[in-house]
Amino acid sequence: MNMKSILLGTAAGLMVASAAQAADLPGEPTPAAVDYVKVCDAFGTGFFYIPGTETCLKFDGRVRVQAGTGIQYASSDNVVRLNTDARFGVDVRSATELGTLRTYVRIATTPSSGALFDRAFIQLGYLTVGKAANFYDSFGGLAGSAIADRNWGGDDYTQITLLADNLGGGFYAGIQAHATAPVLLRQEFDFDDKKGAADFPDVEAIIGIADQPWGSAALAAWYSNQPGDDFFSVKGGVSFKATDALTVNATAIYLDNVGIGGFNADSIQIGLGAEYAVSDAVSVYGLGQYSFNDLDGGPNADSWGVTLGATYTIVSGLVATAEVAYDDGENNIVADNDFSGVLRLTREW
Repeated sequence: MNMKSILLGTAAGLMVASAAQAADLPGEPTPAAVDYVKVCDAFGTGFFYIPGTETCLKFDGRVRVQAGTGIQYASSDNVVRLNTDARFGVDVRSATELGTLRTYVRIATTPSSGALFDRAFIQLGYLTVGKAANFYDSFGGLAGSAIADRNWGGDDYTQITLLADNLGGGFYAGIQAHATAPVLLRQEFDFDDKKGAADFPDVEAIIGIADQPWGSAALAAWYSNQPGDDFFSVKGGVSFKATDALTVNATAIYLDNVGIGGFNADSIQIGLGAEYAVSDAVSVYGLGQYSFNDLDGGPNADSWGVTLGATYTIVSGLVATAEVAYDDGENNIVADNDFSGVLRLTREW
């Protein structure tokens, strides 16, 4: 071994020793472990783990901008109104020994009162408490893309609900008690009849079958102890997948002692609708409804209406909708040759 090799080997050894000693110098911070956000696929797409926990989180939202005219906005036919609304939701879930624990909060804008919590509820297994959709909102739409969908119901109520959705074969059943007013997070009940409030919460029940190759069906009933009088309704709906592209929906509703045009009335409403996917980007739909309204002490108030529309998916998550609707009724109580039209742009995530 010559002198040159000895010198090179000695220099390399000194460099390694110096690097090791430098790494061990006091006061040098140890790099912290990075806790990367991980995808949570236990509850579907879009969820991720909150770092350091076993809890999963998902954000959702929507912004809609539209121009409309006619009865859609309680305005005359020669006035066009622009409208914007938005909502933002946070979905938090975790697995427990009693089932999935879920909390959902959603803030939405309204045309008149700014932003409010339109949904805020807790779920554990079969139990739901808080402000959420009622059973009547869970089915019965005549066309999924329609704006004037003519689906009676559809409000969110502060509630206590038991819903068993895994009875086998796609069957589910549930019962719920909810506030009589949909817009309130707090509701008062007067069990002693001293304050003019409802005596007890509204009660709804539902039974249905979902996720079948042919479609789905449901039947729901609603009883309300309205101040001064009672109200009762039964609603049934079927959604039939005629083909991969065509879905046909039918709904029938009976309402006992409902308010129509300032009268107490019994009403039977029947509706039929269909939606057809022309392509991956374009869908067209049409629906109609007829109402047999028997007013207590009033004139004939039967009414009918039709809706026609189309949607175009511009890019994923951005949909344009164009729709027209016509409504007519006897004796001008419900509608009288009323026309409405709307153009809407929706961004949803």
